[in-house]
Amino acid sequence: MKKSSIAVVFLVIIAPMPGCMTSQLSKSPANGSESNPSTGDGEITAEVVSEAPPNATVVAYTDSRVQANKYIKKAVRKAVNKSGRSVVTVPESKVEKMKEDRARLPGYFPKDRNSSNYPSGYYIEFNQTVVHVEFAILT
Repeated sequence: MKKSSIAVVFLVIIAPMPGCMTSQLSKSPANGSESNPSTGDGEITAEVVSEAPPNATVVAYTDSRVQANKYIKKAVRKAVNKSGRSVVTVPESKVEKMKEDRARLPGYFPKDRNSSNYPSGYYIEFNQTVVHVEFAILT
């Protein structure tokens, strides 16, 4: 009985305090780091993969569409040259340009995602290494 009473007292004391039960920071699903929610920033996740899907178009890193976006270039380079995975933040002010640049790239988006063994997104080859790239807007 004492444990139940203590829990009720704790909830009665803490619950009315605004902000005590929620955090101002949230975990980003892509890399586990803390980020400010609803920032409007974008996030590029790049990960080295053993191969691209058989029917995906792999774009060369030197392609002008890749070279036009410094955030994509940075994410791909870091993934290949560092740990095999990178996350790059795109400031909110650059998200629209990022969307435009991304729309120019051929993506791999199977109609039935459950039947594919490969993740949706974009595949870029850098120094004979294939990198899977995704872009998300943090909300």
